[in-house]
Amino acid sequence: MTDYSGGYYLIETPLIKTGIHTHTAELDSPLSQDHLDAVNAVQKTPFMTNDWIVDIIREAYTHGDVIADLPSADDHPLPKRLSAEEWDALSDEERAEKKAERERIHDLNAKLMGRREALLRKLSLAERLRDKTLYFPSSVDWRGRLYPMPQDINPQQDDLGKSMLMFANGKPLGKNGAYHLCLRGAATFGMDKVSFEERVQWFMENEREVIDSARNPLDGRRFWTEADEPWGFLATCREWLGYVEQGEAFISHLPIPQDATCSGLQILSAMGRDSYGAAQTNVAAGNTRRDLYTIVTDRVIEIAERDAKDGSDAASRWLGNVTRKTVKRGVMTMPYGVTRAGLRQQFIKDGHCDALDGHKARNAEYMTSALLEAVEGVVRSASTIMQWLQDCAKALAQQDEPMDWTTPSGMQVRQAYWKRNKKRVATLYGECVLWEEEPVMGIDNRRQALAAAPNVIHSYDAAHLVNTVNMAKRSGIDDFAMIHDSFATHAGEDTRILGDILREEFYHIYKGDPLGDLHRMLSKDGAFDLPQPPSTGDFDISEVLRSDYFFS
Repeated sequence: MTDYSGGYYLIETPLIKTGIHTHTAELDSPLSQDHLDAVNAVQKTPFMTNDWIVDIIREAYTHGDVIADLPSADDHPLPKRLSAEEWDALSDEERAEKKAERERIHDLNAKLMGRREALLRKLSLAERLRDKTLYFPSSVDWRGRLYPMPQDINPQQDDLGKSMLMFANGKPLGKNGAYHLCLRGAATFGMDKVSFEERVQWFMENEREVIDSARNPLDGRRFWTEADEPWGFLATCREWLGYVEQGEAFISHLPIPQDATCSGLQILSAMGRDSYGAAQTNVAAGNTRRDLYTIVTDRVIEIAERDAKDGSDAASRWLGNVTRKTVKRGVMTMPYGVTRAGLRQQFIKDGHCDALDGHKARNAEYMTSALLEAVEGVVRSASTIMQWLQDCAKALAQQDEPMDWTTPSGMQVRQAYWKRNKKRVATLYGECVLWEEEPVMGIDNRRQALAAAPNVIHSYDAAHLVNTVNMAKRSGIDDFAMIHDSFATHAGEDTRILGDILREEFYHIYKGDPLGDLHRMLSKDGAFDLPQPPSTGDFDISEVLRSDYFFS
């Protein structure tokens, strides 16, 4: 077997995932040994099902207990059908409302059916895997990000899916393990925006409810169902009960994640040496947690109040209706290339415009403008660097040249959105449309430019994960549950060591001249005339080594 084969014995699975566009897969040997080592370290981690959680989920669903985001076993009832006489008596507007209501409920029931099917697949799979040691073969996308190949249950699933898993190899909690369980419990409940000390205090003040949740999850007071991530919180309650009963010798199996503060904006702040942006995203040294989403929310409210005074009706409609939840998704997706139209759709689709008077599209357009202005004021280097990467992509695309760069993990990355040729094929079951890349047709300039910034950022956060895993492995950590900007291992000493390492590796990546390095790589060492990188600030990147809340 070669380094690029594996994952499964009987199914051929490529290590580098591609879609219609091959991108990096065009290259002969794009993955570095460091990247391969990290993939192997992650997929060598043994897991097992958390049977206690699985049994509670099954019991609650079987008894029709619609708690903790479990789907109802029953459809929403449709409105009673009107008789012909009743229908004829309605106005056109009333008929349209009746039709829209039925369509809305049909849509809700279709989504409910999908959630039921997903849950039942998870439960069925968990039952088949009970008492077995599990491994999750990993693939990487063309930017280097790691993904587990199995679906339904894996360490990158939603709250319910992740809670069904724990490390197969346990470790004693030790003297620091209980502290990390407190932090994890508070974070999953929704208390992740306060200091570590306040999280521990909150958890201990609610210890009685935590223990009741662990001992009587369905027959007790059900405090755990109020959590933001109820199943993750319940799994933590169970571990805490083990600690209460056995002390520091308790063998813990629960992955404890450390999460970035909007990873994309952290990366852009580091690249641009942006002191203000680094402070808002917890890259700067400090023992006070900054919540970027709250900061942006406050700024959006200020902008809306200013515009309302200037006579903007749309701004007036938003007053009193802007919350942290309103802005969070938009802020998270901005570094990854969400367009203005995409932001508008987010505000409408997520229901933020539902309670407002006036036209939804106009309200969404106003909030898009306000959010963009707010983020640019908070993370000042982000838009400048993203625009520069777009300009580089355009300049290369005009000469039909792809973007090529090497990430800090040594992986070679190619972004090449070649124009596609559409072919229609007649089959026995109707017409099928096939798309095929045609490099001779040249590069799609628009797609190449729009995707440049998000793909570079994704490749750099992947490199951070890879370098962190490899150093952690060399430091004696063997168990990993990794998501792109959320790194998990055992509570206790392993979590402390991992926290130190991820800061050190971030520092090593950005301590030099990352924008200058990118310019050199994208220009093929000056073979192509590209715009010069934007000027950078004076932020000292070594401050990240002293940032308590960089990942937390």
